[in-house]
Order: sequence, then C-alpha cells, then structure tokens
Amino acid sequence: MGRDWACSYEVIGLGQDLEGQAFGIDSVQALLMAVQAARAHVLNSGVTLTGVCSDEPGGFSRLVPAFFGLEFATHVGAIIDREVASFAARRSVPLDI
Repeated sequence: MGRDWACSYEVIGLGQDLEGQAFGIDSVQALLMAVQAARAHVLNSGVTLTGVCSDEPGGFSRLVPAFFGLEFATHVGAIIDREVASFAARRSVPLDI
C-alpha cells in the first residue's frame, strides 16, 4: 500500500488566519482537497471574495463531488454542462465544452 499525499494550505487576511492540511491518494487529489478546504474557510468567514479563481461564492470553483461514485459524478457533471451551455446560448457566448 502506498502512502497518502498531503497539501498544506493557508487562508490569511480574513480576520482570522487559518491553516491546515488536506490529504489525497495522490498529489492531484490532495491539491484539489486543499483548494476545497480553503474555499470552505472563505465561505465560513462571511467575507465576500470574488475574482480570485472564480466569481463563485468563496472565490474558488466548486468541484463535483465524486465520493458518491462515478455514476453520480457523471450525472452531476452532465447537468452542469447542460446548464452552462444553456446560459451561454442565452447570452450568445461561444462555448466549447
């Protein structure tokens, strides 16, 4: 069995600095979990942060949860793709997804 990977993160400048570690089975999963942990800290702080990586609340894009399995993640991903395409069509924005 291999060892889990860890990715440290820090959220500073929101009144209370927060830091932690997120873990994954590989370096990419650990990084993605760290971004989601930082997102959660920003959301819980009550501070509005946009324009960093996303204009979504929390400043970071939300990931499609995969812990319910591939079928669920594929289903939710397809719903998101349809909504993005519909939104872009209503605004005449070219979209290549």
